[in-house]
Amino acid sequence: MTYEMLNFGAARELSASHDADERRHADSARPAYRCGVSSLTPADRELLSRPLQAMVTVQPARRRWPAPRPVWFELTNSDAIQIFSFASTTRVARLREVPRASIVVAAPLGEAEQWVSLEGSVTLTTEGAYELAERLTLRYYAGEPAKLAVLDDWRAAELVRIVFSPERVSRYAV
Repeated sequence: MTYEMLNFGAARELSASHDADERRHADSARPAYRCGVSSLTPADRELLSRPLQAMVTVQPARRRWPAPRPVWFELTNSDAIQIFSFASTTRVARLREVPRASIVVAAPLGEAEQWVSLEGSVTLTTEGAYELAERLTLRYYAGEPAKLAVLDDWRAAELVRIVFSPERVSRYAV
């Protein structure tokens, strides 16, 4: 297995035995795992550009366990991830208190195993929230015009755009 620990772009030292093991297996077709890289790769961007669900985790309330939630998302040109949410949700309240989150996106079953995990800070804004909701609804409900009526309900609600700026990226691919 190709295994490399990176922290914010700087390589950590690997043990001599691990280095020797890596050299022995360098030519084998094994899964690749990288942790702590601060930027996205072309393979990451390709995965994150697909209409998949992301699992978002925010700091839980006291005496609660972290509880990831599935969300629609959009990768921006600057490698940020953006989602939208109702302003009244617990997620938004928690992000106002602790503006950090993690996001995991995985390839669906039936495809080669691949996932990207991102950790970083978030920015909350109402600007562009409705436009993002519309783009994502059209993307995720493509071919299901009856479901597009949900946009009317969302236009009447207070939405927040959550912009996630990755600071640490981990990935795995077979």
